[in-house]
Amino acid sequence: MEKFFKLEVLFAFFAMILGLLLIFFTPPLMSADEPAHLARAYSITEGKILLEKHKNEAGTQLPRAIKDFEYHFGDLFHNTNVRTNLLQIKSSQNIKLDKNDRIFIDCAGQAMFSPAAYLPQCLGIFAAKLFTDSVFWTLIVSKIFLLLFYVGAGYFAIRDLPVLKLSAFLVLLMPMSLSLGASVSADGVLIALSVLYFSQILRFIYSKDGCIDKKQTVFLSVVALLLALTKQSFLICLFALFIPKEKFGDKYLQKISLILLPALIAGCAWGAVNYEIFTSKNGAVPQLQTAFVLSHPFLYLYSLLKTFQVYFFVILYTLVGILGWLDVFLFPFVYWLYLIVIVMSSVFEQKQCENICKNSLWNICFLLFVLAGVIFISTVIYISWVPPYTTGAFSGLVGRYYIPLLLPVLFLCFCVAKSINIFEVKNISSRAGKITVSCIMGIVFVLTWANVFFALYIRYYSVI
Repeated sequence: MEKFFKLEVLFAFFAMILGLLLIFFTPPLMSADEPAHLARAYSITEGKILLEKHKNEAGTQLPRAIKDFEYHFGDLFHNTNVRTNLLQIKSSQNIKLDKNDRIFIDCAGQAMFSPAAYLPQCLGIFAAKLFTDSVFWTLIVSKIFLLLFYVGAGYFAIRDLPVLKLSAFLVLLMPMSLSLGASVSADGVLIALSVLYFSQILRFIYSKDGCIDKKQTVFLSVVALLLALTKQSFLICLFALFIPKEKFGDKYLQKISLILLPALIAGCAWGAVNYEIFTSKNGAVPQLQTAFVLSHPFLYLYSLLKTFQVYFFVILYTLVGILGWLDVFLFPFVYWLYLIVIVMSSVFEQKQCENICKNSLWNICFLLFVLAGVIFISTVIYISWVPPYTTGAFSGLVGRYYIPLLLPVLFLCFCVAKSINIFEVKNISSRAGKITVSCIMGIVFVLTWANVFFALYIRYYSVI
């Protein structure tokens, strides 16, 4: 019984239950960009690693049924006055894949995603092909495989974390995070990998078991490689530099190079190959935007700061969870409660972090790495989405892009709180205080997820 109440086991239980409910309760393709992600994943199962450039589109020839399936639910997209029902969803099961009836399907926004971003989804599609040619069930099985990967990665991440287990639990079960982990989106893979990777970083930072051995080095290298290929997320891989040199023994340069160089080379190579293939539907010209950022870095940084100022609440709310196609809203107070609980989980962490948190220089360097990650992610969106030479506040930044950096941010909060002993008070560290904090977090968690399914019902099923 005690094993069941371990946090990683509780995570796996709640993630599977809530994830499966999301898969079957959310209408098909009603996660952001899910039609394009499905098309991209299916194309990879057919051996099409790179997309094709066709006029101003990037995509590939795929069975027409995939597009027909999207059209079947087309009225739901971006139209909050339209509802669906079980009959419409059931009838979509009759849309069958015919390999001989093919059309060109545009999925330009996913051109920069390598096959690494779709490994679980592709395995699900391969499995579905063994027993069905229904697009609906192909989608469902693909989602289930991604959910299994998400749960597995989250389980081992929470198990291995020396601190912030509860923080990781809340981040991975945040509505936005889990909804992506229960879809066919590449973002679900990215979130799972980033949390797993950072958990290993913290594990090695605090480990007292001696040097990192070859197997652990190779494992970190593989996860870093997958991260860099998933969404050009190489900067997240650089957190490995915070592992103390002594943990690598007398082979620091060899081991850190093995972890980081393959990721850097693969990420850059994939980006270079796909740079000309990528096309934006919002008028962006990546080549012009890249040149503009490099020639006017301070003007760009001003625009970025202005964007965060103008869209601050949008970014926070989409971090926690504005679901569907950014049209399924929770109650405003739920967003703030969940954010407060996540921060509480880090600053009220009972475990100590020894001397590492008392080093101001270390904390400053870590903060700079986090800020660099935020700027890099924002710049990728700016280059790939915003029309050329745009200055001032620009659209396109949503909170889900920053979820991979959320655990490092919480770790920074944890370090700062421990450094200044801000929450070292008896009534919180006592058993009664711990129970009170746990009850508050439990209530907020239940309230949040009750609101999620209520919001999905109101948006997609309720009679207007």
